[in-house]
Amino acid sequence: TARLKAEEKEAARLKAEEEEEARRKAEEQKAARRKAEEEETARLKAEEQEAARRKAEEEEAARRKAEEEEAARREAEERARLAEEKEAIRILEEEAAKRAKRREEARVAEEDRVRREEAAKAEAAAAAARLEEERARAAAEENKEDGAEEKEEAAEENENKEDAAEENEKEVAAAEEKEKEENEKEENEKEENEK
Repeated sequence: TARLKAEEKEAARLKAEEEEEARRKAEEQKAARRKAEEEETARLKAEEQEAARRKAEEEEAARRKAEEEEAARREAEERARLAEEKEAIRILEEEAAKRAKRREEARVAEEDRVRREEAAKAEAAAAAARLEEERARAAAEENKEDGAEEKEEAAEENENKEDAAEENEKEVAAAEEKEKEENEKEENEKEENEK
């Protein structure tokens, strides 16, 4: 019986050792599994962080690209606006230059017209002066020849003027007399009517 007890004891010890070994092995496996899970969790977290970083980089790149495109668009618009303003200024300057040229041409034409007009007036005045001088010489010659005749004609003209004046006075007196008679006649008629 002692031997059996010893065998049982040995069997119990072996069983306990096996159970301990199994327990230790289970704990090691559990620890290994936990470690693997932690490593997987860390790997997944790292991947998520990397994905988030890449997404942020992509978003930043897209934002920069959008800003660059907007800046390029604004720059193109500004260039177009400046080009339009430059063209408008060029057109205005061109029109102003044309107006100035037309004004200058009109001024020169007016000066030419005035010069021609003054020259024509001067020429006409000179011709009139020459003609008047010719007439004066001819009149002087005629006066020498017809002086006596003109004196007679002047005396006759004076007589005619005196006769005309006397006739005019007579006509005035007759008219006054006639008017006086008409007034007296009207007065008489008025008195008759009042009676």
